[in-house]
Amino acid sequence: MVRISLFSAVAGLAAIVSMAVSAQDYSNYVDLPETDWSVAEGTGRELIETYCTACHSVAPIVQHPGFSREGWKAEIEKMQKRYGAYVEEADVDALSSYLTTNYGTATSPHWPANATDIATD
Repeated sequence: MVRISLFSAVAGLAAIVSMAVSAQDYSNYVDLPETDWSVAEGTGRELIETYCTACHSVAPIVQHPGFSREGWKAEIEKMQKRYGAYVEEADVDALSSYLTTNYGTATSPHWPANATDIATD
């Protein structure tokens, strides 16, 4: 009899906790703007679509604050060595050129949204 009462108490407590969690106030949550995460047109774009998006979306490229040409080459090498990314050695120069031209070191990040538009504090 005691076991049944203990089980009932635990089940009742679990039900109350689950109702409290499901009744959270979501009014402080932010709706982020929808963004077109396509990469810039240009010579080498197809390399991004061939190599980079085989493992991840274009968001990390588009959002990145940018690298110099040497920085992009190092990033490609990191992807190859650390994550096993396949990039033909003959395409590394063209890929890093595209990335430098379109997402090279910039004074401001390539983030498509204005951070002040989505801040809630």
